[in-house]
Amino acid sequence: MHGVNNAISVFTDASSRFLTSLGEHLRFPLITSVGLLSPWLLHDIATGRRELARRHMRDFGYPVRAANLCLSARGGRFGRVVVSDELYHRVVTRLLATNGRILNDLLPASAPTLPSTDAP
Repeated sequence: MHGVNNAISVFTDASSRFLTSLGEHLRFPLITSVGLLSPWLLHDIATGRRELARRHMRDFGYPVRAANLCLSARGGRFGRVVVSDELYHRVVTRLLATNGRILNDLLPASAPTLPSTDAP
């Protein structure tokens, strides 16, 4: 599992953290309501474990209102994670069934909030 944790860290460093840092230096606006779901995070959500999701939401720090499901990873293998259509289906089903709460319920209490999108 140590290798997977290193790979996850590298993936995060090369994507979310890099773009955030770039935005700070170039001062372009940062969209904070879109979550980038890596293959490992997709697997974590699909299996219901939510260990990575908990870490991701703590580090991300904003409610997710839209998700980038990393379609470029489709058909790939990332360690033990195979990014299949079935994996995408399970993730989308869970996200829709919970109205995103499967992620947003893991936010720290200090995280900013957005107006509710729940129907009355």
